Amino acid sequence: MRYVHRTAAFTAVVLATFAIFAHSVGAIDAPGLGHPGELVAIEFEPAGTPVLEGRNARKQLVVTGVYSSKQRHDLTHDVRFSVSDPAVMEVKAGGLVTPLTDGQAVITATAAGNQTTTITLKATACNEELAVNFVNEVVPIFTRLGCNAGGCHGKSDGQNGFKLSLLGFYPDEDYEYLVHEAAGRRVFPAEPEFSLLLLKPANLLPHGGGRRITPDTYEWDLIASWIRQGMPYGTESDPVLKRIEVSPPVRRMNFNAQQQLSIIGHYSDGSSRDVTRLASYEANQPEMAFVHDSGLVKVAATPGEAAVMVRFQGEVTVFRAEIPQGLPVTDTPAEKNFIDRLAFDRLRVLGIPPSPLCDD
Repeated sequence: MRYVHRTAAFTAVVLATFAIFAHSVGAIDAPGLGHPGELVAIEFEPAGTPVLEGRNARKQLVVTGVYSSKQRHDLTHDVRFSVSDPAVMEVKAGGLVTPLTDGQAVITATAAGNQTTTITLKATACNEELAVNFVNEVVPIFTRLGCNAGGCHGKSDGQNGFKLSLLGFYPDEDYEYLVHEAAGRRVFPAEPEFSLLLLKPANLLPHGGGRRITPDTYEWDLIASWIRQGMPYGTESDPVLKRIEVSPPVRRMNFNAQQQLSIIGHYSDGSSRDVTRLASYEANQPEMAFVHDSGLVKVAATPGEAAVMVRFQGEVTVFRAEIPQGLPVTDTPAEKNFIDRLAFDRLRVLGIPPSPLCDD
């Protein structure tokens, strides 16, 4: 895991360098990727298992348009979704799939030009309530909502008498704080919706951190299910997260474009699970790229390269957005070392001509 963290950190530093450089060149008269041409086909990006296990499972679909210019652009929020059996699962606008009952269904995405693509998904164990795992499912919600951040309950002495471990790195301590501390007053299994753990972050009771969650959302329902089940921690045989991956990992994007991400967690038992709505996202250059908590990345009209760091349960991966300026790079200074070669290669990919040598 240390290697992953170091690799992600190094990648972020390198991309930040290109982002800063890009700010200096601006986007004046920049063609970017140019016109994409005609939409030839649409396709689903491969991401994880086609099986959704349990009512709490979710799957984020990502639809890519393939154009005559060979460009590929995200169309997830532009296509129309339909399900062959709406009783089995539903797809919300934006491609989020929710299972309803056991069964199999074909999901069809249709673009404005009537191009279509399909994917077959299977829902299992929807007619039973699977145990919610505290470490794998509940703690990531606190991280996502910022509850265990250093400026909130994650700081060394907590906040207003309630403490969580920083970014959920010590879930066993978090469990003690939530379930046993203060005579267990933060959770109410008989009526989960009246638990302080839900009422406070929903701002239904005074909360210094304001509203962090709303009723009838995925996060609310998952925490309520966990409380209703008697706050299980999990067992030693439960799978442990080994790594996460983002799909797509890199995308060449035009100015002011957007890209939906899908995050897959891979576990010690060989299983995989969509964790897009449980992961946390952070762009290294907010002026170049903004990322919504749904995993939707929107880039500005600034050429360069931006990185979005994705975190889930201590694992890290990076999505890279390449935003070319689109100018020819034909004249570069003489290479003095391998760093020059790597830097000039990136400038060619991004279509950003380097500045001439200074005269001193």
